[in-house]
Amino acid sequence: MKLTEITENALRRRGACSYQIDKFAQMFPESMPLTQGNVWKCHEAGLDVIWGACHLLMNKGQRKEFIYFTLRQRQPHIVKLLIGAGLKGHTERVAELDFADLEEAENVLDAAERAMWAMQAASGAERAARADAEDAVRNAKRDARAAAEWTVRDAAWNAWDAAGAAKRVAGDAEVKEQIRWCIKECPIPD
Repeated sequence: MKLTEITENALRRRGACSYQIDKFAQMFPESMPLTQGNVWKCHEAGLDVIWGACHLLMNKGQRKEFIYFTLRQRQPHIVKLLIGAGLKGHTERVAELDFADLEEAENVLDAAERAMWAMQAASGAERAARADAEDAVRNAKRDARAAAEWTVRDAAWNAWDAAGAAKRVAGDAEVKEQIRWCIKECPIPD
């Protein structure tokens, strides 16, 4: 059965945060017809649309593909962070990663992480850049390792990690790309 509307009770049953449920109920006291316009309205109001998609709309196969999408999405940002951390030598390998081969992705990310550990950053700015790059690489490595078995909650957290890493470099555009992916792949009607 295809989902055509979302209710406060559906969010509660799936474990949504109370402040998100309250905000949703203010916007849609009865229910929200599932349309692209309403999805964007919820996003603009600060509701976690990606959480909703992962918990209410995606099947296991779609969640796995969504995780691959978010891994590829953060790839250029990891490259920028590695350059900022002074690890230019690892950027080409990370930039060329194909996340369909998760074992190779994990190996490449492991090598970049080990190189960061070996670095001795001289300035505070370099240390901060290295810490951001380490965080992004560690999260991507964890996500690549676990993508095949991940649960709904993990898929939503993965999207949040990807958007967070990208937001430091590119702003809100990454979250909007994730929402577009969900609208297309779930699919959500006009």
